[in-house]
Amino acid sequence: MKRETTPHFKELLLSLGRKSLTGSSPPVTCIIADGVLPFAVGVAEELGIPIFSFCVHSARFLWGYLNIPKLIEEGQLPFSDGNLYHSINGVPGLEGIFRRKDLPEFCILPDPHHPIINFFVVETIAMTKTSGLILNTFDELEDSCIYHVSSACNNLYTVGPLHAYINSKLGDRARTIASHGSLYSVEEKCL
Repeated sequence: MKRETTPHFKELLLSLGRKSLTGSSPPVTCIIADGVLPFAVGVAEELGIPIFSFCVHSARFLWGYLNIPKLIEEGQLPFSDGNLYHSINGVPGLEGIFRRKDLPEFCILPDPHHPIINFFVVETIAMTKTSGLILNTFDELEDSCIYHVSSACNNLYTVGPLHAYINSKLGDRARTIASHGSLYSVEEKCL
């Protein structure tokens, strides 16, 4: 995806703001990219356009991701005993509550240098190199993790919970929207 999409994304950004037969559009002055699209960071840097990453998952999950290289270095990853409830130690802000099962699935791979692990770690670290990081959470919910994530990135903005916002705007229609992202029916009793 990175190899094929990068040149097209760059061309799109360059084409915006150019004069054409149908007129012209204003130039791009800022990019907000999905956090899992790190190729946008390189293009934005090359063109001198500020870029912000939008991260839809929790600050806690992101903080766990950002600590994967440290966990590998300390020998906590990979693990071979299969105990997903084993505590992960040494991640500030998550002491006593972080377990192996809270890590992304690729962390069960036996080789810490597996290309999949490297790919996801590089993607996550790219988010911290942007002009800012936008998180779908709010300070009171995850303040300890937000504090630590903010120490790893330039600027951090919490804007959530966005699912509550869309639900408030759409009411009963919100249940039928495909952008909720799951093929399974929603478990409403958990909250």
